[in-house]
Amino acid sequence: MISSILKSRFNNRMKDVSGFTMLEMMIIVVIIGIASAIAVPTLWGAMPRLRARGEARAVLNKIREARSRAISDGIQVGIHYDTDTREVFVYKDYIDPLDYTYEEGEPIIGTKYQMDERVSVIRNEFVGGTLVFLPDGQASQSGTFTVRGGDEGGPVYTISVIGPTGRAKVS
Repeated sequence: MISSILKSRFNNRMKDVSGFTMLEMMIIVVIIGIASAIAVPTLWGAMPRLRARGEARAVLNKIREARSRAISDGIQVGIHYDTDTREVFVYKDYIDPLDYTYEEGEPIIGTKYQMDERVSVIRNEFVGGTLVFLPDGQASQSGTFTVRGGDEGGPVYTISVIGPTGRAKVS
């Protein structure tokens, strides 16, 4: 009888206890604060690298788009980097196609890509900032296009194009 009374009082008290104590909540807050203090500087330092890699990939996509259009449409298609506006765009190479340069008035295919101002173009080996693809997929020239994220010493990504094959890659 006494044991059944004690058990019922103990069970009733345990039913009333629910939730977290203030100490448990403070421990969780401290753990989250420490994890944030460790993660934020790491992410902040990675931003120039991610930004530069993203810009290099965007330019590579435009180069591949130009090559694909040249092959599929059976015409000369170029890609041009405008140093003044920092825009990259694909165009149909109709006006004087033998000089392999972008001429004002040539039709632009798709949309222009505006490069991020926090990324620097540190090398553009393509004459006149232009690379033209022939209908068989060959490029008018071999060369590289290099971008850097952040300040001097920031991460560098180089897009290489092999002229005879027109293949491009980022390294």
